Amino acid sequence: MPPALQAVLDGRIVATMRNPSCLIHGGAIIAGVAATAFGENTGMGPGMIPKHIVTEGSVVTKANAPGLVWMEEHFLI
Repeated sequence: MPPALQAVLDGRIVATMRNPSCLIHGGAIIAGVAATAFGENTGMGPGMIPKHIVTEGSVVTKANAPGLVWMEEHFLI
């Protein structure tokens, strides 16, 4: 991610998308805990783990890239 953030700051690309692995893998861990601890299965309806879960990432622009660089350098994302 650092090279992409720098490319945005340098103007080599207009924007990129940040999709932190902690969101991707964190959701999988929570689903696994729900399946193990509460017996939830995949499917539709109450008490079911959805087959597809969308994790949100932020759009990186020149305006917010410095903050994301700082967070990256301090191991916050």
